Amino acid sequence: MILDVLLLFVLILAFTALGKRIFRFARMEFSSFMEEMVFSFALGAGSIALLTLGIGLLGGLRRWLFYILIFGLLGVLILDVKDIIISGIRWARSKKTWMRPFDIALIAIMVLNLLFSFFCALAPRVDWDSLAHHLLVPKLYIQSGNIFDMFTIPRGPFITQSNYPSNMEMLFMVGMLLK
Repeated sequence: MILDVLLLFVLILAFTALGKRIFRFARMEFSSFMEEMVFSFALGAGSIALLTLGIGLLGGLRRWLFYILIFGLLGVLILDVKDIIISGIRWARSKKTWMRPFDIALIAIMVLNLLFSFFCALAPRVDWDSLAHHLLVPKLYIQSGNIFDMFTIPRGPFITQSNYPSNMEMLFMVGMLLK
């Protein structure tokens, strides 16, 4: 359990550091720390999702490869990770930053999203979307080691939308590969 939480923290840091590096490469600047972190995480997660799609299409869906990818990414971006942690501590200690309405709104949105996601994760999976599309399809992709045409398997037409893998399924796949 503790290792799972630690791995989740590593993934969040790696995604955010990757997004921060991409924004720095594009010479984008933000007005606040929270704004930069939220957008950096989203860009980093989207980049990892697209990278997972590419690796899956090439037939490289292997657990060891994704551990190397995530920890290698963390190693390459260690200076960005250090900057995120130091800036976050500095931001949390500063009294002036807590008064900005935009930062308060971002924190409220993130907390509500995390709470909603946590309670939804505790609920049993009963609908078609989560049982067939979000969980079964990434599992089938992982078992085969690549992303393939879902019409080629004799499971029926209930997964026809799975021929269009989205970023959400790619992030589910990263989580399932890393356990």
